[in-house]
Amino acid sequence: MHLVATGVGMMEYFKDKIMNWKLQNVGMNPSAEQYLVLHKFGAQLEMVDNKERLITDYTEKLKKQINPRNLKRYVESYMNRKDISGLIESNLKSMDTLLVTGSKAAHAQAVQNMYARMDKQKTSLLKVDAVGDVLQEAPEKLAQSLLLFVKGLGFLTSITLPGVERQRTFSGGDHKMLGAVGRRHTLSMEDYDIPRTRRTSLTAVQK
Repeated sequence: MHLVATGVGMMEYFKDKIMNWKLQNVGMNPSAEQYLVLHKFGAQLEMVDNKERLITDYTEKLKKQINPRNLKRYVESYMNRKDISGLIESNLKSMDTLLVTGSKAAHAQAVQNMYARMDKQKTSLLKVDAVGDVLQEAPEKLAQSLLLFVKGLGFLTSITLPGVERQRTFSGGDHKMLGAVGRRHTLSMEDYDIPRTRRTSLTAVQK
């Protein structure tokens, strides 16, 4: 989710150095709060309807629940990150992967770039429209798409996707795929329910 596999850029490096210095010498401060808000919710925060509530809740959490020194060390670790995009590209060739981001997330383009480098037969991309933090702003869409992804691998086939059974009842089984997960084949829900031969379904009869 919101994968950042590249190393740190020059502008980002200096911004974080200044912010880290303030966290160490001043503690939690307005400029540090603004930076962290932008980092979490993305550059398009101005377009979010509940912007004020999101900012207020997040900054209050920063002030009350997060130690500035611990936050400083976390930022230092993030700023010392290395470019691991090549390792991800080569080591995940045989692994089914779901990349998740929001269209307004600060690192949406980084996720998109990583997806472009990965094997499309093994990699899916969920890009939720009009949100920055998918986990906080669109948890239902994330859960639904994640379940659809797992069912496509042959697991959890007995679990009903929310809303699908009702749609089947009224449409006679004719329905569209849920979510924005970029699956590599266009399959019906019945097709997704069929376990793949290389996997063992959790609903298989135990002998």
